[in-house]
This record gives sequence, structure tokens and C-alpha cells, in this order.
Amino acid sequence: MLLRDTKLIRDAVISLNIDFLLIGGGGAGGYAGNTTPPQKGGGGGGAGGAIYTTGSTISRGTYPIVIGGSNQNTTFNGLIALAGGAGGDLFLNGNNGGCGGGAGGGEGFVTTGGTGSQGFNGGNHTTDAIWAGGGGGLGANGVSQTGPGSGANGGAGKVYSIFTGTTFGGGGGSGCCGAGGTGGGGAGGAAGIGNAPGQPGLPNTGGGGGGGVTGSDAPNGGGGAGGTGIVLFRFLTSDLSEFTLTGGTTTISGSYTIITFTSNGNLSIS
Repeated sequence: MLLRDTKLIRDAVISLNIDFLLIGGGGAGGYAGNTTPPQKGGGGGGAGGAIYTTGSTISRGTYPIVIGGSNQNTTFNGLIALAGGAGGDLFLNGNNGGCGGGAGGGEGFVTTGGTGSQGFNGGNHTTDAIWAGGGGGLGANGVSQTGPGSGANGGAGKVYSIFTGTTFGGGGGSGCCGAGGTGGGGAGGAAGIGNAPGQPGLPNTGGGGGGGVTGSDAPNGGGGAGGTGIVLFRFLTSDLSEFTLTGGTTTISGSYTIITFTSNGNLSIS
């Protein structure tokens, strides 16, 4: 067969089956202010939103990919995985996003968690609660704060069946001391340790940042940054014989080729 004929056959295969997962950057935890005691907490940041697609197709071409940082979207081919909603600052509501930010704390105020449009909602806060609401995760709502106890936990993240082994998108815990949700959510700041910022969400999970704490021993409790997002592609390895793929990091898992982007880049298919 002539080389020209081989090229014609190759070019006739114009599309490739693809599965993919986009995770937006997590929302930052809420700022607890610099007020005097009693202690108060900021809301946990919501996890980044998710777009999960199986059984799609993609044509030859170059596709820019943007990985969201804290409070930033992740994008690919016109699709947008939204950033998580930031946790509510002191006395303020949580913000809307991929997953909703937790409500800010402060005794005597009612605040509400943000709405998650690609995940779950942030937790609420009632008038008799000093601390704040947990950030929403990809698998569950953030916990609401309804009493004087410790801070509220972030919502759990989610495992996606074709990308097993990693949980993505845990919500941030609220200040004080709320645990981050499984899947990279940062813990809320802890009282009694000086300045008490929330902990950041884990990189490349889209986890929400933890809310900060303020009080006599923590005069300026800022929230933790949200974790960066990620993009994963899965191809059946046997489908790739007529294609060349570049960009990202390639691994083999059984019968599949996985390409992972943890920073901005281009997926090129030729």
C-alpha cells in the first residue's frame, strides 16, 4: 500500500471516543474579621464544581485547558467547571458557586450557605451560633452550625467511577475547628493557637479552603485558599492507533490511557 493511501485511511478516522472529568478550583474560606471576643468563625469554602462526561467523541485539533486556582473556573472546549463559592465572611452569607460556600458566623445573626450549581450547598448559621457553616462538597451539603459547639464540617467529596482511587471536591470546614470534607477540603482555623487562619484545600482536588477564626488569641483569622482544580481524560488505548496525542501527563490503567492536566496546557490530537 502506498504511504499516501495509508495517510488517507488514517485521516478518515476523524473522531475519537473520550471520557473526561473537569474539577473547578475550590472556594476560599471566609474571613473571621478582627473584632474583639467572643470568638467568631468564617464559613468553609465550597468545593469546585464538576463536569463528568462518558461516551463522548472528540475530533483532531488543539484544545486549550485552563486549570482553576482558588476561586477560579476550570475550562476545556467551551465547558466550564465553576469555582467553589467562597465561605461567608463574618456576619455574611456564603457565596454561590460550583459548590456553595458555608455561611459566615457571628452571634446574633442569621446567615445562609451558598447554592451549589454543580454540586451541593454550603451549611447555614443560626443566631445562637458563634461559629460558621461548612462548605458544600461534590458529594454532600456542608454541615450547618446551629449551636454554640465547635465549627461545622465541610461536605464530603465524590469518587468518579472511571477515575477510581481519588476523591475530589471536599468542602472546607468552618472556623473554629470544622473538619474539611473528604476529597481535599481544608480544616477550619483552630482557636487557642494565636492567629488562626483556615487551612488550604489540597492541590488538584478542588477542595474548599477552611474558614478562619478571630478572638483574643486570634485577632485576624483569614480563610484558607481553595485547592486547585484538575482535568482528566480517558481513552481506550486500542482506539489510539490512528491518532497522536500530546499534552498533560499520560498513564496507562488496564485497557485505558489516562491523560491528566494539573496546570494550564493544550490537549493536541492529530
